[in-house]
Amino acid sequence: MSDLKPIDLRNLNEKKKNFCTPGHPEYRLELQGVYGDKRIEALPTRVATPCEVEIRGKNSNYIILGRDRPGRRDQGYAGTGDTHSSMIDIVVGMQAYDAADEKFVDPDLQKDAARIYISQKTDIDKNFRLNGKSAEATAAIGMYADNIRIASRENIKIVSGVGKKNSRGISLDSSKFGVEVIANNDAAGLQPMVKGANLELALKRMVSHIHDIYAVIERLLNEQDRLNKAVTDHQHFTPFFGKASGPSPTCQLYGKQTMWHHFSYTKFDIRMARTNLQNFEKNCLKSGGKGYINSYYNRVN
Repeated sequence: MSDLKPIDLRNLNEKKKNFCTPGHPEYRLELQGVYGDKRIEALPTRVATPCEVEIRGKNSNYIILGRDRPGRRDQGYAGTGDTHSSMIDIVVGMQAYDAADEKFVDPDLQKDAARIYISQKTDIDKNFRLNGKSAEATAAIGMYADNIRIASRENIKIVSGVGKKNSRGISLDSSKFGVEVIANNDAAGLQPMVKGANLELALKRMVSHIHDIYAVIERLLNEQDRLNKAVTDHQHFTPFFGKASGPSPTCQLYGKQTMWHHFSYTKFDIRMARTNLQNFEKNCLKSGGKGYINSYYNRVN
C-alpha cells in the first residue's frame, strides 16, 4: 500500500491554496481535478538550458530534447561540451514527494518519480548509481521508477552483443557481452548463471556414478558374506587321528550376526538409497517432474 495521500496539498503557494480552500472567495471547484479537470498541486519549475527543447505538460510531466544532462547544468557530456551526446529525457513527477511551488530544480535521476532516459553518449551506470560492470561514454537507455514492468502477450527476449560496431564505431568482434540480473543493486554476489541442460546432464552423470558406487558396495557385501560364512563354519583338523574340530562358538556368533546385519540393514539401506536416487532423478532431472530444475519458458545462454 502506498504512503502517498490521494490529495497532497503541501508546498502550494498562497494563490493555489486559496483556489483549494472551500469557502474562500477564490475557491475554484473546476481546478480540483475531478473527471479529468485541471488539478491544483505543487509544481516545481525545471531549469532548462539553451540547447534543450522542452515539451511541458500541466502536471509535472516533461519530454526534453537536448544533450546529455543527468543533473546540474555542469554535469553529463552536455556539461563538458561534448558532441554526439544528444538526449531525450521523459520524466514525470519532478522531485516526487518533495515537490514544491516556486522551487527551481534540475533533473534528479534518483529523486524524480519516474523517467525514461535516452542518450547518445552518457555514463548510464554512474548516472543511475548502478553497481556491477560500468558502461562509460556510450549510447544508452535507462529506466527508473518505483516499479517497472515489461509485459508481453507472447515472447520477450533480452539479447546482448548484437551488431559488429557500437555507436562510436568501435568493432565488437573481439568482445563478449552478457546479461546481468542484480537484485538490491548489490553486485558483490554476482555469479555465473547455470545452463539448465548442462546442469541436468552433469547431475545425471553424477547419479550414474553413484549407482555404480552402490553396485560396488553390494558386490563387496556379497563377497564379505561368503567370507563371513566360511569363517563362521570353518573347522581345524586335530592331532587326534586327523579328526575335524568343532566350529568356533565366537566366530559362529559374530559371523551370523554380521551376515544378518548385512541382510537386514546394510542391503536394505542400499536399496532405499537407490530408490531415493531414482526418485530424485525422476522429480528433478526429468521433464514433468515435480522439482524439475529447468524452466519450461525461460532460457539463458
